Amino acid sequence: IISFLVIFCIEVFIALYIRDSFIRPYMGDALVVVLVYSFVRIFIPTGVPRLPFYVFLFACFVEVLQYFQLMETCEDQEEQRRYMKIIQERIGSLKEMLEELFTFTKLKNDSFHLEMSSCCINKILKDTIFSYYDEWTGRGIEPEIQITDKLLFMNGNEQGIQRIFQNIIKNGLDHGEKKISISLEEVENNIRIQIKNQVCHVEKINVDQVFERFYKADEARSKTSSGLGLSIAKELVLRMDGKISARIEGNEFCVEIVFPK
Repeated sequence: IISFLVIFCIEVFIALYIRDSFIRPYMGDALVVVLVYSFVRIFIPTGVPRLPFYVFLFACFVEVLQYFQLMETCEDQEEQRRYMKIIQERIGSLKEMLEELFTFTKLKNDSFHLEMSSCCINKILKDTIFSYYDEWTGRGIEPEIQITDKLLFMNGNEQGIQRIFQNIIKNGLDHGEKKISISLEEVENNIRIQIKNQVCHVEKINVDQVFERFYKADEARSKTSSGLGLSIAKELVLRMDGKISARIEGNEFCVEIVFPK
């Protein structure tokens, strides 16, 4: 009951006083799920093994239903298409946030084990880059790619390494401008990857906080981001005995990863 009342008060405060582009639409929605779960637990303390999952599905259903109701009351086809697009975006955002929250929580659990094997970092990076070419082309971006011809292998998790690259590249797409450069090289018997993207307001970026969960330098351009991408990348790098850092070079934001061979 106490947790329900606390979360309810937080929700009321958000509804009355918060008008930003992240806490109100995203954290507010997430807290509603917890609020409903706390309320249900008052009457059903135990005995339902998948209660959190059922509550989340119910919350998603209510969220989507609101937009379908708007569509029914709207006769303009253009408006209906707009509401349908909003529905798709909201479902996608909720799915991404849930998946990233689950991944981050799993990585922070000491009992979680990451399967390791010999991985060719060149191949993983090239495959990841190729998967983004259509999106880069659509935005008029011509990436600068410098990948050593020498095959570099490391002991790691292939899906985890790919996820690291994906999260950093996606961060550049969400917050960067029309320039990105990616390099892979061997340095002093280590593997070094650098991913740089041009940014407009470097003064807004705190490189000491970029890997903290929910950190967002530009709220206006973070509507489709959970704020966990770089945090997950960092946890995965550390799990594979690597190092990750961020810095500003002129008007570019650079993320550097170093893995032992």
